[in-house]
Amino acid sequence: MAGGDAGPARAADLPTLRGDHQPYFSAEVTIATVAEGQPGLSVTVSIPYRDLQWLRIPRGYAGGAEIQVSFEPHDRGREYGDFWERRIVVPSFGLTVSPNAVLVEKRSFPVIPERYAMRVAVRDLNSGSQSSAQQSLTVPDYSKIPLGFTDLELGLVDSTGVFLPTPTLRLRGRAPRRSGDAVRSPLRAVAAELSVPLPDPG
Repeated sequence: MAGGDAGPARAADLPTLRGDHQPYFSAEVTIATVAEGQPGLSVTVSIPYRDLQWLRIPRGYAGGAEIQVSFEPHDRGREYGDFWERRIVVPSFGLTVSPNAVLVEKRSFPVIPERYAMRVAVRDLNSGSQSSAQQSLTVPDYSKIPLGFTDLELGLVDSTGVFLPTPTLRLRGRAPRRSGDAVRSPLRAVAAELSVPLPDPG
């Protein structure tokens, strides 16, 4: 069964999603960086122990949950997400009802800038009961957002790794590279950007 559905939100402003009945859960979504700097969404699902059903076993008490996270694009393109199970065993009954005991699962998903219908569902592995929540969200294309700096301090790092502020350094705009242009070394390329004179290696 689905939980409450809210209007569209930007990923950075998305409120916490909450299941509307047992197993109660909360799901927090944040912008993350995955492989090779690709943007993605990080989802943290938290389920209180006391909202799960527990079975007595020789080693104590066993519980668990199946978690499903999905991001369905509004243009009906590729869907992102995953589902998995988490089983746990605790030694005493007191831990199963402790208000401070929480099952926490976190996953990150690479996505492209798009508007998505996000859905999180949790199923109790012992009782079979299921709860879910959903939300529309927009992942912005940060590559198209202008980047600015204030109070930028330039300097050099010495051989011991200590940063030395150098007020004489100046940032230059990057000029378009013409065909045939070449940079002799990464160090000279950095120097060109910062107006640092380097001796010509000859």
